[in-house]
Amino acid sequence: MLNKIANPQDRKFSDAVLILCPNLTVRERLQVLRPERPDNYYDKFDLLPPGFKEGLTQILFT
Repeated sequence: MLNKIANPQDRKFSDAVLILCPNLTVRERLQVLRPERPDNYYDKFDLLPPGFKEGLTQILFT
């Protein structure tokens, strides 16, 4: 995903992600992967370089 943000015209990078979860409990636990949530893992573990969180949000929810 971050490669697509950095190179939006490059067709070799995907702009889609499919996440499957077996039940609602697991689905709730995966909510920490949503960058707009206050308890997201991107902020908690400092996973993204500055400026990439907004791009990730844009790609995930368009």
